[in-house]
Amino acid sequence: MSYKGQGANILAKVPLSALKPAHQTPRDDNAAQYAKLERIALQQSDEIAKLEQELLDEQEKNAELQQELDEITKFLADYDLHWVGGPGPKDKTYEHGPDDMNAFQAKIDQLNRSALNTKTHLKQDNNIRRIEFEKPVVITLYNSDFTVGDSPQRPYDLPMSAQFFRDIYDGFYPSEFKDNYPDGLNLQVEDKRGKELFQGKAHKLSDNT
Repeated sequence: MSYKGQGANILAKVPLSALKPAHQTPRDDNAAQYAKLERIALQQSDEIAKLEQELLDEQEKNAELQQELDEITKFLADYDLHWVGGPGPKDKTYEHGPDDMNAFQAKIDQLNRSALNTKTHLKQDNNIRRIEFEKPVVITLYNSDFTVGDSPQRPYDLPMSAQFFRDIYDGFYPSEFKDNYPDGLNLQVEDKRGKELFQGKAHKLSDNT
């Protein structure tokens, strides 16, 4: 016969040590450690694969940059020039053309002095030989655009226009002259912009001869 509360009395007589869970066997411990190490190895493998891909991407970018540098170096070598510094101000724009005409004219003069065979040549006229100056290519500046020789007007806000002025400010002939003038050429600037563009200061240049 059983009574209410009899089961509790029986449990109370059981030693507490008998209620403790059984310890894991060494085999179970090894399996858990192996699973943990396997997870760590998989994580490291993923990280290594990611780093390898990033390395490949960087190598590809470096190869592209090296190709661009080789092309620039070859271009400069065609003019017997050498790369001696960092890149020019690529973000510089010229909303109304050259903003420092003194510096711009100084660069033009420097380029004219470096031209090899564009200054003079002998011309035979009947029995008379005379020295004749090559006609310069005229860069004419207007309020919103400019011309080079007989070319159409070019707006200042075009990327190729900004590059044209950057090349001259950096001390180089613009690349568009390379094919027709491999040894350089004589340049002349005519500034026909309004005075209001530069706070009332005139930037009129006298003609070079």
